[in-house]
Amino acid sequence: MGLDSCLRRSYDGDNYFSFLGQLPQYCVDGGPIFERFSKEVDRLTIQLVSNYVIQLSLMEEATQTVVDRIRELVPIPGLDVAVMLDTTLDVLARVVCHERRLDQGRRHGHPVIDIARELNRYIHPRVRHAGRGKSKTEAVRQRGLESFWTAIRGPEVAALLEQTQ
Repeated sequence: MGLDSCLRRSYDGDNYFSFLGQLPQYCVDGGPIFERFSKEVDRLTIQLVSNYVIQLSLMEEATQTVVDRIRELVPIPGLDVAVMLDTTLDVLARVVCHERRLDQGRRHGHPVIDIARELNRYIHPRVRHAGRGKSKTEAVRQRGLESFWTAIRGPEVAALLEQTQ
């Protein structure tokens, strides 16, 4: 049984791919989004976000399976199809990395980006008036993240994350 059959039939009864079945109604000329989809769209990027974790060794095959399915559903010659298969944690990690590069002190006004901002502030604190130096910064970081680690099953997760730094 190939990856396509496994993912679509035995694994989840096509729930993961069910969104793809709606693509044809949006990717047609005169559809609800574009008057001339085939002329106005050069690249179609589909991002599927779920709690499914795909092993890195299978990611290329899984991605190609989804690309092939999209090309069956939206047979527009020359249309570049890109696929992102992510977990929610993957998305949050990208947002955290992106937000860290922004170096913005104020809130963004978007709840997910603001969560990323707060995580970055606590993971990489700037100690100003309570003493400076690595030992002071590390103490502030540890204390600031304590309740977060506890909320997500604390010591085990904190130890795991410390090992990856």
